[in-house]
Amino acid sequence: MKVWILYGDDVESNADLAHEVRRFKSEAERMGIDLKVYNPADFDLIVDESTRDSVMVKGRPVALPDVVYPYFNHNDHSYFSLAIVRQLERMGCLVYNKASTIEMVRDKLHTHQVLAEKGITSPVTMLAKFPIDDDMVSMIERTLGFPVVVKTLNGALGVGVFLIENAKAFKDQMDLIGQTSPDIQLIFQKFVAASKGRDLRLFVVDGDLVASME
Repeated sequence: MKVWILYGDDVESNADLAHEVRRFKSEAERMGIDLKVYNPADFDLIVDESTRDSVMVKGRPVALPDVVYPYFNHNDHSYFSLAIVRQLERMGCLVYNKASTIEMVRDKLHTHQVLAEKGITSPVTMLAKFPIDDDMVSMIERTLGFPVVVKTLNGALGVGVFLIENAKAFKDQMDLIGQTSPDIQLIFQKFVAASKGRDLRLFVVDGDLVASME
């Protein structure tokens, strides 16, 4: 079996997720799997209906693998990386996760919209709309309550997540953000007290929960 991991940093560095990629490589070697790690920046994306069995990497055609694992760090929100995943999908590669899934989880509001559509319980979520006046603060207090969780729309790994304790602190913080970063995209969420200080990760394969860790 031939497997590619798409990873944008130096595998031998201390960058985000590099240790996990090294572990994938060692386990693949132990299991006899032909695993290669490619940086998305090394691809040349050429769309041509006549070429179905290879892609260009560093200017040279490379035969397609059986499986592709996009392992992008939380800072990689580039259109180019996602376009590579789409291209490999359309060329018949088995890709985990698909471009549509990556696109969804990069947008926290979109993620919660999908969860709500599927009937999966999640914290009540509101998209920020600046400027935030006193009426908006009152609505947030009625709908979400305080303390309230504030998140950037596309952060990951706990980056860009804040807990604001009361309405006054919230209004002061939003006024400051509105003046200094008016184009920032935020969501507000109802605080779930039982989850404070906890980070629960669930691993789902083909719709089945196979493992979890806290």
